Amino acid sequence: MPLDETPLVRVPGAPADAGLAHGRLIADQLKPGFLEPYLRGFCEIKRLTPDELGRQAEAWFASLPTHFQTEIDAMSSGARAAAASVIEYLFADIAASGSPDRAGAAPREQWGGWDPSAGQQRPGDWERTTPRELVDGPMCSAMLLPGPRVARNCDWYTHLLTRGTAAVLHDTPGRIATLAVGIFGDIDVDTGINAAGLWLHAHTLYAKPRARTAKPRLSWLFWLRECLETCETLDEVDAMLARVERDRGIILIAAETTTGRGAIFEATIDEHTRDDMAGPMCATNHHRRKHPDDPARLARSAPGSTTARYERLRARTREGADLVSAIAAEGVEMRTPKHLRTIYAATLEAAGPAPRLRFSAGRPDGTPASSRGRWRDIPWPFAG
Repeated sequence: MPLDETPLVRVPGAPADAGLAHGRLIADQLKPGFLEPYLRGFCEIKRLTPDELGRQAEAWFASLPTHFQTEIDAMSSGARAAAASVIEYLFADIAASGSPDRAGAAPREQWGGWDPSAGQQRPGDWERTTPRELVDGPMCSAMLLPGPRVARNCDWYTHLLTRGTAAVLHDTPGRIATLAVGIFGDIDVDTGINAAGLWLHAHTLYAKPRARTAKPRLSWLFWLRECLETCETLDEVDAMLARVERDRGIILIAAETTTGRGAIFEATIDEHTRDDMAGPMCATNHHRRKHPDDPARLARSAPGSTTARYERLRARTREGADLVSAIAAEGVEMRTPKHLRTIYAATLEAAGPAPRLRFSAGRPDGTPASSRGRWRDIPWPFAG
């Protein structure tokens, strides 16, 4: 698939049927000529051996609900590829760095018990200037404005863009049809909207590991898909956050296009808070209520850190910047780390007969999405 295209991929049907259809679409990327260098690249970035990556991926797959396992198994049948290849293809970019004993475990001790490659910030220490290799973890930035209007940067690994980007319509019987925008081949959701008009996207957030409770726990990006396929309102999102745990901390930016309501949820593994929109809101990768307003403390924040990006985005919002120029601004868009960029960006404007969804992709060479990508409209796929 050409890297400058973002096709609308429709995968209707039960998990097995959807998986078969999706597997046929990604078959070329599961052949050794593409898959082997793709996985090797993430092993190098994450400092993992192929066996370590495989063990993590297997444990992650085993943790997924049955209907997602069925869909992934069917993808391997549709692509005529080994199931392990599909699982590693879907998992490689979220693998834990270092040499963990299990999927999602803490990385090696030189990282101080936290994982910069997963976008985590030091607990209670997020405003300090830290070494560049610790600051330059995957991050994200977003603004949520009345309307609702939403803009987000997805900051992640440029190597992932070798797969291209896509908008994927999941239309599973008995569930709410959901459109996800992001990386070609993915069946989880990082940014999406459903037929009920509920928008959700996620940022990473530091969260201490927690022992399992009696509640179900979902891998974070599959948590978003499950939420969009079963929830229609902010209140239902709130209830699901209380009912179903995540395997890592996330910030959820949520909006109802039918009512204009919006909220930002800050969720650790098993707890969360909710801030409803009463005016413009910003989010990066730290708790908004802990954001410092002292100029001296802000001046100590490292360029590109969660604190510095939040403050720059807040300033652009106060200046009345439009959605794209705000997230494309220097100091907000990720442009410089070795392996990381703003790999895609999306905006939502809920006006007129159907919400307007726009999308821009970066490139594997490091071209960032917001300022230098080609913005295009994603067709509204829901009838009525």
